[in-house]
Formats: sequence, structure tokens, C-alpha cells
Amino acid sequence: MSFGLEKHLEDFLVSNWEKFDLANDLDIYEDENGDVVGQQFPTDAGRIDILCTDRRTGNFVVIELKKGRSSDTVLGQVLRYMGWVKHHLAKGGAVRGVIVSNERDEKLKYVLQAER
Repeated sequence: MSFGLEKHLEDFLVSNWEKFDLANDLDIYEDENGDVVGQQFPTDAGRIDILCTDRRTGNFVVIELKKGRSSDTVLGQVLRYMGWVKHHLAKGGAVRGVIVSNERDEKLKYVLQAER
């Protein structure tokens, strides 16, 4: 399936969340009233594409969609958003980042090597 705009991909993911493997472990973030507010979550560091919580641990997960942007730009965004979430929402918990791309990016695989 091809998406012309990142916004279309984001809307598709959120609208069909329960059909994706990510939904097995993650919930789109809800505020204290139970309202789903995790899509285009506003921060003073920018808007997070999709903010989630891990069902098992309660930790936050920042999901950023990579469509037509360089690996370094997307990685910088994810790290910036993770830092904001850690400072403002995580209350000492861990924060993970996920980059969703419609094509394999060989440069991003080296990011995973740095984690080990």
C-alpha cells in the first residue's frame, strides 16, 4: 500500500491501530480523562506523530513516521521527542522510540548497533 503524504499514513495507522502488531503491546496515549490524545501530540519540542504507552510496563513509546525525510532528521526528531517525554511525562520510566518507514534504510540499522 502506498501513501502520498505522511499524514495519510499516520491517519491510516491510528484508524486501524488494532490491526497492526504494534497494537499487541501498545496503546495510543490517553489523557487522565481517558481521551485518546496521542496522535500529533503537541509538545514545545514539536508534534509527536504517535505517542503510545506500553501495556506491560506503562512506559512511553514515541513513534515517528519517516516519509521523504533523511535518516538523521528523523532520528534527531525521535531523540528530541523522547527527551521531552522523559522530562515531562515519564516520571522516571523508560522511553522508547520507533521509526516507521515504508522502505528499508540501511543507515538506520547502524542506530540499532549503537544500542547494544
